[in-house]
This record gives sequence, structure tokens and C-alpha cells, in this order.
Amino acid sequence: MIKNHFIANYSLAERNQVETVTIDMIASYATVIKELFPHGQIIIDRFHLVQLINRSMNRCRVRVMNQLRTSNGEDMKRYRRLKRYCKLLLKHESDLSDVTYKHYPLFDERIGKVIADEILAYDEELRKNYETISRAFKNAEGVKLR
Repeated sequence: MIKNHFIANYSLAERNQVETVTIDMIASYATVIKELFPHGQIIIDRFHLVQLINRSMNRCRVRVMNQLRTSNGEDMKRYRRLKRYCKLLLKHESDLSDVTYKHYPLFDERIGKVIADEILAYDEELRKNYETISRAFKNAEGVKLR
């Protein structure tokens, strides 16, 4: 077990000098880390944080898509748009162009921000999820992520 490795190879004095420990998001790791490195600040690594955020957004998007999967032509149009342009919803809003025109099949508009806004208008929870994620990233600007 990893715990035994640190206890056997590093004294408590050495482990007390550890300032930060970067881990993934498994809760049991945090408990062991606190025990092994009492003064270490636990940091969740960037990859797993972004992965969690993307999964959350995709679960919400798929839920909306499943609601739109009906025989109604307008709902199916929205379904196809959500399926085809899912990556727009994973972009930070500042990374969506509001001036550069690009061809987006299934839309009349050709500006990424306008298209994302229209897709987000399909469902209130989808919009709130996106806005929460955007705020979290904005609040994290300037914060050193590992």
C-alpha cells in the first residue's frame, strides 16, 4: 500500500515539510494524504477538474437531447444542433467568437457566440450549468492551477 511506503521511507518530520500534494479526485486519497502529510495542502489536478466539468456539461446536454428526441420537427432540429455543436458548449464564453463569421450548417447565423447562445436557450438548466462553469473558470483566472 502507498501509505506504508511513505511511512517506511520518510520520517514524520520530512512529511511535515510537504507544502502541497496534487491528487486526482478520489475521496479516499484525501483522507490518506491528510494523515501522511498533515501540513500539506491538497490540490486537485487540472486534468481531473476539467474532466469533471466537461462530463457534467455533457450529461446535462444529453439529458436535453433525450427530451428533444420526439417526432416534432423543431425538436429534432434542436436535437441535431446539440449533437453536432456540443464542443461549442465546452468552450469558455470568451473563446467563442462574437465577430468572426464561420459557416455552421443547421444555423442561419455564422458567429460562434450567437450559436452557443441559441443552443443554451433550449433549456434553462443547460444555460445555468454553462454559466456556472464559466463563472468558475473566470474566478480561477490568475489562480495557479497544477
